[in-house]
Amino acid sequence: MVLGYTAVMNNPLLPLADPGPLVAVETGDGSFTLKQTDGVLHYRCLQGARTESRYVFLEGSGLIAQPAPWTVLELGLGSGLNFLTTADAFLKQFPEGELHYHTLDHLPLAIDLFRSLHPERNTDFPELVELLAEVLVLGREQDVVTRSFRGVHLTLYATRWDQAAVPADLNALAAYHDPFGPRQNPECWTPECFAWVAQRLAPEGRLATYAAASEARKAMAEVGLWIATRKGSGFKREMTIAAHRPELLDGLKLVKRVMRDRIPAGPPPGTRPRDWA
Repeated sequence: MVLGYTAVMNNPLLPLADPGPLVAVETGDGSFTLKQTDGVLHYRCLQGARTESRYVFLEGSGLIAQPAPWTVLELGLGSGLNFLTTADAFLKQFPEGELHYHTLDHLPLAIDLFRSLHPERNTDFPELVELLAEVLVLGREQDVVTRSFRGVHLTLYATRWDQAAVPADLNALAAYHDPFGPRQNPECWTPECFAWVAQRLAPEGRLATYAAASEARKAMAEVGLWIATRKGSGFKREMTIAAHRPELLDGLKLVKRVMRDRIPAGPPPGTRPRDWA
């Protein structure tokens, strides 16, 4: 079934001014994503949408190994798959814990598109699907919406990142940087945007993104973040992890070429030569 989609011209969290009709397609791991019917744009990896979400964001950020409570900041709610993946893992690990999930999307996904993705396949907690559905509907009418299930608290800011009332002292353990890419969505890949995210990232937190473009990495480095590369999901060669301190990226290869001005003489203290790319 092909479903229509109406965008807003000044929306930096959407791929195009008018991406046209979108269709739900099944990916390699049995989960669904959205794809343009007349283009190449798709929301998640066609080799496995759920697999990519877990690998890039939940595991890439290191959040899966952290104790409760968890706080997440996400740019680009999209289909809500990252939320479902994270909240499902959290409730299984910490049935009595607290997850605070803050996400931004200027125009939340229409409910018919959301239902077409069979979101119930992505969690063992149907209540999470209904919570997300309610937030998507309300987010088309309200700038800020918060709903909770057990210890999971989902807050949607249905506005641009530079207009969102996300607390500056959020102290997110994980930042999921998941808007569409720099070509379709340049405003979310600037030093200004990464400075905004970095301010809300905990000292021990990590930013994870599917992107590996040099310009995006340079923008992260420009605001003082340390940058590392990690194997990408599916057929993607690389992804990017960033943090306030290099020791938080232990075991990953630091990207020297975007940090030459800061560290011209070689590996920083606490890192091994083989981890300095």
